[in-house]
Amino acid sequence: TNRFTIKILELSNMKKTIWALMDDRAGSVGQARGIFPAIEDEFDIIEKKIVYNRLAALPNMLRGKTLIGVDLKESSPLKNEPFPDAVLSSRRTAPIALWLKKASKGKTKIIQLMFPGNFGLKDIDLVIIPEHDRGKAEGDNLFYITGCAHRVSEKALKEARAKWEQE
Repeated sequence: TNRFTIKILELSNMKKTIWALMDDRAGSVGQARGIFPAIEDEFDIIEKKIVYNRLAALPNMLRGKTLIGVDLKESSPLKNEPFPDAVLSSRRTAPIALWLKKASKGKTKIIQLMFPGNFGLKDIDLVIIPEHDRGKAEGDNLFYITGCAHRVSEKALKEARAKWEQE
């Protein structure tokens, strides 16, 4: 086997990349971080800070598959290639995720937390939504959970218990 073949084999075993779109909403950030333990074996997770401007108040339907409402100077870079294999978005960041999928010519898959509304729903690959939103839409891309994604796990509880026992 030559060095070129070894390098190709190494590349094929690389983790995929996912950008987690993190805005100013603590609940959205908390839910995204709650998903991390379930995906960290498959993905290199890169948090992308999203800062909004006044146009972010527009409904997702009007923002469309654009970066309208994003302060591009204050946010993490989004237009850099290579685009990620996947993007993790929440309700308000859905237009950004849809733009990334369009800019990557469909290469970037979208994992959406919370029901984003009906605009662009068919273009989202997986929508993780609480059971109480059942019936707002239909599709094979909808995955229902009880409650919402969170960071409480056996590991987190064990670490918290150890911390409090020390004090």
